[in-house]
Amino acid sequence: MSITNNTADITTHLITTTSARHAKLVITTPTQSTDTAARIYEFEVYTGAAPPAPTVVPVFDRIPQFGIYVSTEPNYTPPAGVLMWNRGTEYAKKLTAEEQGKLGTDVALRLTYHAQCDNYDRFGSIFYISMPKGEVPTAATPRVTLQDFITPFSDYWQGTMATRVYPDAPMAAYAGALSDPNRDIYVGISGGSNPYAQDACSNRPVDAAFKAVGFTYSLALVSTPSAVSGDRVVTSAPVAIRDQVEHLHDPVHGEHGRDRQGHARGEHRGLRRRVGR
Repeated sequence: MSITNNTADITTHLITTTSARHAKLVITTPTQSTDTAARIYEFEVYTGAAPPAPTVVPVFDRIPQFGIYVSTEPNYTPPAGVLMWNRGTEYAKKLTAEEQGKLGTDVALRLTYHAQCDNYDRFGSIFYISMPKGEVPTAATPRVTLQDFITPFSDYWQGTMATRVYPDAPMAAYAGALSDPNRDIYVGISGGSNPYAQDACSNRPVDAAFKAVGFTYSLALVSTPSAVSGDRVVTSAPVAIRDQVEHLHDPVHGEHGRDRQGHARGEHRGLRRRVGR
């Protein structure tokens, strides 16, 4: 099988059933740019039925990250159902009962970074808050960190490098909590940016609203099987080859005891994946 001009981070290809001891992946062109390194996070071969299509539960779509050193609230109204805290550097959204029901034991986080004015690397964090039914959290409500990450060096004018899709981060340890029908679950993202005087938007024809945003995030929960809260059974196995390729710059994932706003990590930490080399 030969695949050309691929730009996807995860691809699945059906192959003719055959007997073999090994499967080999040969890279002919590592990237769509001048980068000479191909970064393969997973290469899998399955036997059995074709893989089910993953369920994607969108949480945020290009949610803006405002300046961490700004002392006033931004001139921005978040989408319906989205809570905004700490001057536009933290957001949280409640999962609906239908969305919770779509989450299986293989639930994972899918984060996308969209560059704008702040071209430096910044710390970010994805979290969830579990609340009694009908209660709404605040910025001070205890939360559980699911994933820490660092943004790449980029800006709006970097072409394909202006968008980075991080490798899906497995959250199987939190599948039951995220889909608990007896609790209201809020999924959030925090970090903020730092647009500055001579950043990438300087001397460019952009308005004040655009310049006030360092970058934006899109976040989704990705899951294959649907299941209820509690013990679950995962069925396997596709006849396919799946490879996950990272096309963009890989920053180094740091380890932190507390996040930028000083919130303590929960006792049960999420599965942290190293997002860099």
